Amino acid sequence: MSGKVWQRGTTPDDINQKCLQLCADYLGGIWHKLTTDDIEVKILSGGLTNQLYYCGLNEEHRKLVTTEPQEVAIRLYQKKYFNNYDTNDKSERLSDTIIALITSHKNLGPKIYGLFESGQIMAYYQHRVFSSEDERDVQMVTKLAHKLAAIHSLEVPLKLSHNWIVDSYDHFFHLSKQRFDLNSMFNEYDLETLKTHDLSEEIQWMKELILATDSPVTFAHNDFSENNIMVTKSNDIVVCDYEYSCRGYRGYDFGSLLLVWRRNRCEIRKPHEFPDDHTLRQLIEPYIEESVKLNGNEFLKDKRNSVESMLREVKAGTERMTEPKEINTDFSSIKWERGQTPDNIKDRCFDLCRHYLGDVWLNVTIDDIEVKRLSGGLTNQLYYCALNEDHRNTDEEVPQEVAIRLYGGKHFNNYDKQVNERLSDTIVSLLVSEHNLGPKIYGLFESGQILKYYKHKSFRKDEQKDEKLVKELAKKLAKIHALDVPIKRTGNWIFETFDAFYGSANKNYDMKALINECNCETLKMYDLKAEVDWLKDLITKTDSPITFTHVDFRGSNIMITESNGIVLCDFEYACYDYRGYDIGTIFAEWGKGLADIPKPQDFPSDSTFKPFIDSYINESMNLLGKQFSEDKRNSFDHILKEGKIFNLVSNMFFANEAIVVGMPFDKKKAMVF
Repeated sequence: MSGKVWQRGTTPDDINQKCLQLCADYLGGIWHKLTTDDIEVKILSGGLTNQLYYCGLNEEHRKLVTTEPQEVAIRLYQKKYFNNYDTNDKSERLSDTIIALITSHKNLGPKIYGLFESGQIMAYYQHRVFSSEDERDVQMVTKLAHKLAAIHSLEVPLKLSHNWIVDSYDHFFHLSKQRFDLNSMFNEYDLETLKTHDLSEEIQWMKELILATDSPVTFAHNDFSENNIMVTKSNDIVVCDYEYSCRGYRGYDFGSLLLVWRRNRCEIRKPHEFPDDHTLRQLIEPYIEESVKLNGNEFLKDKRNSVESMLREVKAGTERMTEPKEINTDFSSIKWERGQTPDNIKDRCFDLCRHYLGDVWLNVTIDDIEVKRLSGGLTNQLYYCALNEDHRNTDEEVPQEVAIRLYGGKHFNNYDKQVNERLSDTIVSLLVSEHNLGPKIYGLFESGQILKYYKHKSFRKDEQKDEKLVKELAKKLAKIHALDVPIKRTGNWIFETFDAFYGSANKNYDMKALINECNCETLKMYDLKAEVDWLKDLITKTDSPITFTHVDFRGSNIMITESNGIVLCDFEYACYDYRGYDIGTIFAEWGKGLADIPKPQDFPSDSTFKPFIDSYINESMNLLGKQFSEDKRNSFDHILKEGKIFNLVSNMFFANEAIVVGMPFDKKKAMVF
């Protein structure tokens, strides 16, 4: 079997062009200037589920000094054989996106350069697989044990309630009976073991043994074999292929690894000589040591985490446990409405908290919780969900109150109109949560998010006068603009949106009649299309750097919390574009309260913005060093200029949006812009 090529499907004829376009979109830089003649593309392995390609610059182009990676691995998704995350979820790749980001950020998986609906762009590693020689190297085994402990310690916002192994046994056995006459097959291939033992009874025995073993439920890799453990040239270990990862028994990862311990592929069909206790201790003891470092002494208080107990676990011990209760809710049938609060919103929020938070939420009834609407927003619905006071406990690990965001349709998709408009939400929300810039994420599902609930006030006129808060906000914005986010770096959503909104406004209304009816003096004197074109030209001349941007950086999305400092929210339109848009958006609100929004702005003096801009520059230099300081566009004067120009852009954007977005249209109110 060692010579077998694992490949699924055929290589597309246009694979070179497809890989080049992906690299241009997500890596940018030199990749924009290349043709397919300048790159090398080759299949690495088709795998059993995906296709994996190497894409690199030709040798002559590698001599150029670039900041972009010169070679990458591109994974193109194929259909999964089974979805062990959520069989009711339409998007079987949602968990892949979540897990790829977190394992990349924690240095437990390949570095991610791009995530798109049909695949991933990852760092390419020259490596060997974890071999029988590595298994005899105590230092390498220790490294591997530490990696596995870190994987099992991850907090991943996926469902907590799941038992995919038992479900899969039943599913596969049922399918095999449908497709084949099993007894005839056993006789035809002379399968002695299966001729003498009933397969159904063996499966039932194995299911009972799994439950009896009482293996802790953690985040698990679920395909932790040598082929997915890369040993790099520097002898670092990178674990890959997390596509079947989910909450499950940690013992499955140990079992998958030990199944091939000190065997190569040629020996896979031979009877297995299971490692002795001395060999197992070399893996288990450093695993426990690293787990204590990551989780504290609480880890050792669980008797299942002793060396002796784990020895029994990896061998499948015989201690009994009660079968866990399964929670079955068909989320695909839930219709998340926008506008009116659904009648059964309390049931929906309760089910979500049980699935993703577990613990005390599994021991209460719907009468023991409170649900109320926080805001419907212009795009989403947001709800507060909390345990009643008499059911709260002191366990800070399990949230007692959360915010649940249910997606509505976006008014515009400024990320990529050809893909799922919520893909970027998943990517961005995870990253800003990991970097403590946005709300902590407890759960991500296809139609929304479960977030930490913060008691807070918004950043308004009074907060703008607090220099300490202003400086903290500027530092947060600098950190956002310094983020490396694996989404497309191409496109110009501001220009495209201006054109789209203007086109929709003229299609839906007689603009001249509307302007006269609402007595819009400015628009009577100036042609709106000419103003839009003038502003687009001004944007280009301003030469604002392209960074990752929030795009809706206004006071209502800046939470001043009671104990967590400033937390930014509503990143759903975030993308790569002009950083000046964020600066201009917050400047457009400076010195104004909500009641002042329709009024002309008395724009503050330059000195008003000095604390903000100085703090932004200092933090950016701390984060980016010379890369930032040597760019002349990062001077105080240039950033101030960006803020003023994009203040106009922000106002123009909302003037257009007020007319065309899908909400009840009140002419008098909308046209005040």
